[in-house]
Amino acid sequence: MAKGLLAAPLYVAVAWTLLISYQSFTKVAVQSVVQQLQIHLPDAAAWLIPHIDEVVFIHAFAWIFLATSAIPSLLLRRTQSMLLQFLLVLALSFTGLYLAGIVAQALGREVTQDILGLGVWLENPVLAALYLLAPYLGMLTIDLYTMRKASRPQQTSGD
Repeated sequence: MAKGLLAAPLYVAVAWTLLISYQSFTKVAVQSVVQQLQIHLPDAAAWLIPHIDEVVFIHAFAWIFLATSAIPSLLLRRTQSMLLQFLLVLALSFTGLYLAGIVAQALGREVTQDILGLGVWLENPVLAALYLLAPYLGMLTIDLYTMRKASRPQQTSGD
């Protein structure tokens, strides 16, 4: 129990960093990819531009879904209940909402701006596309690992 209490501030700090950065990074990445599409696929870009908020939402949701689904399972090495998953997503959301203001007051806005400043690399459309694909690749990897693990015959301790 004490170990969990000591690790909690670290988890909150990491969760806050992820929650602050994924929203900004996702928007920069989507804009970068759409700008590149204007050159190569102008019709696709023309359709995406008025729907850019929805595209950003979908990709941002993929990041938060991966973070709140996979990370707890990997850390705890067991399946979580739906209620526990909901509570975790809710806690992470409130963490992102309120902790940003607390850190800004305590340390100054430089910390938030420093984190968000890292998004410059997403102006490269190739890196932006890889960033946008990353949560889907993570989900696919976890699914493949789970299916492979489930298809293996179970070993008994007597063998």
